[in-house]
Amino acid sequence: MCAPPTRIIGRGSQLDLLTGAFKGDRRLVTIVGHAGMGKTTVSRAFGRMWSERAEVWFFDLTEARTQEDICSTIIHTMGLTVDAGDRARTVTQVASVFNRRAPILLIFDNCEQIIASASGLIDQWLAATSKSVRFLATSRERLHLACELVLPLGPLGLPEDAACVHHAEAVQLFVERATAARPA
Repeated sequence: MCAPPTRIIGRGSQLDLLTGAFKGDRRLVTIVGHAGMGKTTVSRAFGRMWSERAEVWFFDLTEARTQEDICSTIIHTMGLTVDAGDRARTVTQVASVFNRRAPILLIFDNCEQIIASASGLIDQWLAATSKSVRFLATSRERLHLACELVLPLGPLGLPEDAACVHHAEAVQLFVERATAARPA
């Protein structure tokens, strides 16, 4: 599915919330937070966890600017052959692929620069696919879809006092990343 595992620090409750949401009837969850909060890390970690239950695909939309770009990213990532000449037909063909591959989780990362395009396509695919096709989006803002569950992602915990500094999630992450950058 995606990059090699990274140890997740301080995000267990968010992973539990995602698991609970998708085990139920929820089909769309958007992880929302500021840049650098760990939205991509959480979505990838959840994708690895969920891959025991369903096929999982990760789509990096950093370079996407239009609905056509989003469809192109999906087609390229999944290695699909579809009629790319007509946007409406392409959207329908992609939905058909999603249905054939269900159960499936589709992770759309970095939706913030294309909120209208991403929400429009996801809304169409929600209507055109079975309940076993699930969508996880990451963004700095919500997609504004009626069925969307928003999972806010804030900063990691800081120490309450100097005695607790090594137990703070933010400090643990900093030490881990600093050690990885400069091994002893």
